[in-house]
Amino acid sequence: MKDQDKTREQLVEELEELQRRVGAMESVEARRRQAEEALRQSHAEIQAVYDGMVDGLLVTDADTKRFVRANASICRMLGYSPDELLSLSVADIHPADAVSHVLELTRLRPQGSEAPLGQIPMLRKDGSVFYAEVVGRFIVYGGHPCVMGFFRDITERKQAQEALERERRALRHMLHASDHERQLIAYDIHDGLAQQIAGALMQFEVHQRLAPSKPKQAADAYQAGMTMLRQSHFEARRLIGGVRPPILDESGVVVAIAHLVQEPKGRKAPKIEFHSKVHFDRLEVVEENTIYRIVQEGVTNACKHSKSKQVRVSLVQRGDRLRIEIRDWGIGFNPKTVPEKRFGLRGIRERARLLGGKCRIRSKPDQGTAIVVQLPVVERS
Repeated sequence: MKDQDKTREQLVEELEELQRRVGAMESVEARRRQAEEALRQSHAEIQAVYDGMVDGLLVTDADTKRFVRANASICRMLGYSPDELLSLSVADIHPADAVSHVLELTRLRPQGSEAPLGQIPMLRKDGSVFYAEVVGRFIVYGGHPCVMGFFRDITERKQAQEALERERRALRHMLHASDHERQLIAYDIHDGLAQQIAGALMQFEVHQRLAPSKPKQAADAYQAGMTMLRQSHFEARRLIGGVRPPILDESGVVVAIAHLVQEPKGRKAPKIEFHSKVHFDRLEVVEENTIYRIVQEGVTNACKHSKSKQVRVSLVQRGDRLRIEIRDWGIGFNPKTVPEKRFGLRGIRERARLLGGKCRIRSKPDQGTAIVVQLPVVERS
């Protein structure tokens, strides 16, 4: 009986031990399931972070230079699906002339180190190029040394910087052109107006000195002085008209251009025709001055350089746009070979651009030249 009781007690103990072990195993299994769930949750959260990032993310194997992970943002930037992108390498997403530089930047460095890789050109699936600001971090991923790159599309920023630089160049050009115009006016005043006034003063001094004793010579000096004064007056009006003709303020740009093309340009100057088909009465002062300057510069260039027998100027308004054309049938030229210091054509382009317009210059050797400017019409309020 005692042996039976002992056996029963052992069985109970063994059963209890078994129950404890089963309980422990169930506890371990529960913890494992919890850990797996936590891991899945963590993976989902990380994936959500990856996919929700505005910046692109690419993990690149440091040895093979192939991509092993990519987020949704970099796929959108480059125009590839995730599967397509993970079948590519570094050489596939950069222009050919930039690949060696990019490979040098991504050369393996100590794990955990971070390196700003700068502004790097990127090649989309459709062949277009954009720029990204890239930061690289060197990690171990899947047991392999890798580079984790963060890509920020800076196309708009770069375009803004380029636009700002164009504005700076345009401003420098306009300042140079303005200085050039001032220099020409100064030469005109020195060689023309100032000389004539000085000559007139000398003649009046001679008249004053000779009047008591030699009245005939004094009268001749007086007449010569008056002639020079009249020439000075004419020259002053010409200079004023060159800077800003009074007729532009008095009667508007159409009348001013009609007057401009009727002015004598020299014995060998071409015949100039002017056609106007506009609906506006008066435009804003700045626009009228710009239109006048464009036509003046275009006509001056045609008269000086084209060797054409005819020049045609036309103003045509269509809705809220004005089309200006200065056309000749002369010797023409290659617009790409115009020297930098020739301000005329550049000045026309810049004036048009500053008013929100466009300028096209069509010309070929022996085929004449057409300067076509499109401007928005801003009527005077």
